[in-house]
Amino acid sequence: MARIYILDDSPTALSNIERALTASGMHELSGSSSRPQEALQQIESLHPDVIIIDLDLKDADAASIIREVRRATSWIVIVAMSANDDDATLELARGAGAQEFLPKPFARDELFGAIESALRHQAAVTPAEYDNAVQTNQQPQGPQDNYQVVSVTGPKGGTGASVIAANLALLASQEGGRHTLLIDLDIQHGSLRRLLRLESTKSIDSMMDGFSSGPDVKLQGTIVPGPAGVSVLLAPSIANLQRPLTYDFVEGLITTARRSFDFIVIDVPDAIDANTLTALRASDRILLISSTTDLSVHASQATIAMYSAYGISKDHLAYILNRSEVNSDLSATTVESLAGLDIFLQFPYDPIVVSASVNRGVPFVLQKPDSQMARKVRELAQKLLPSFIRKASEEGEEGVPALAAVQNAGVPASDQGRKQKKRRFGFTKS
Repeated sequence: MARIYILDDSPTALSNIERALTASGMHELSGSSSRPQEALQQIESLHPDVIIIDLDLKDADAASIIREVRRATSWIVIVAMSANDDDATLELARGAGAQEFLPKPFARDELFGAIESALRHQAAVTPAEYDNAVQTNQQPQGPQDNYQVVSVTGPKGGTGASVIAANLALLASQEGGRHTLLIDLDIQHGSLRRLLRLESTKSIDSMMDGFSSGPDVKLQGTIVPGPAGVSVLLAPSIANLQRPLTYDFVEGLITTARRSFDFIVIDVPDAIDANTLTALRASDRILLISSTTDLSVHASQATIAMYSAYGISKDHLAYILNRSEVNSDLSATTVESLAGLDIFLQFPYDPIVVSASVNRGVPFVLQKPDSQMARKVRELAQKLLPSFIRKASEEGEEGVPALAAVQNAGVPASDQGRKQKKRRFGFTKS
């Protein structure tokens, strides 16, 4: 049973929802108000599990209220209502941070369906864990690691985002012991298939055949085993524009993956559309990969501004410079000033290691685990996963585990004699 709070300045609508909730006995009515400021104060003191809010408030900006609640806590789930159900209103609700949208007028069953759907969408919360948390009236604690879902993208093509995404996922699995999923969301130009030399007919777009709507997506049968025990969802080898992904599929995919994997890395294309925005919003951290060139830095400016316009806070971004040339005209201080973000990490300019890795199809964290590039990926993993600990070589010889992982590339884990890792489940920190 969840505790529900309602904010609607229509007395009739407010009364109708209150009566429906009270009569059903399915959830507890925590409180309600027709005045936004009063609602914010009550929400702070009542700690409801779900807020139902009308986007058509006359004397307040409902989207700003949602953002304020979302900044205060990520635990509360939000159902936004509106008499308008056009694309602009839907995007406003999603951009502000609502988990579910309910067009007015609605039936009683639609109301409870929206509440249940919003609860299931709450990141990293399984139904059993959620029910237990509500029954004990406690806010669940976050997992040991801060970031479970990490999106990797760039302001433009050619920044090396896919290479960093692949190496980060492999390192988290091989050295961090994380049960890791790597997702290629670039349906038109996905490169992970080639980077990892995974020759499989399976691809993420084929999952759309059995998907209608809802928070759950079936992962079985589409995941491809990759190097170092990483599970991979590949983009198609040839883009099928007749079978595009949808934003609700992307949202359901990430929600489902959270329940099955310790760490999820998503290679997100630089193009801004409903799918990429959904992935970015569902991520705990966004790695924006740029470089020290003038074009890349100014592209980063535009991308960061666009993210902000769509409700993605700078606080979720980690600004990473790749190929940090020594003779660059732009200093780190200048780059930070132009981008309006502190540099999270800098990768060196190491064309020999990277080119050899890409050309051979062997990620450098496996091929050259002690190279500068691999060390930087390890540093990145330690920043994202504070409990990350590099595994000691069981053979006592540097590089032997990496070689074994390369030899096992594309071989199912059950055939590698590799001990299965225990899957952990947890909540996302607010």
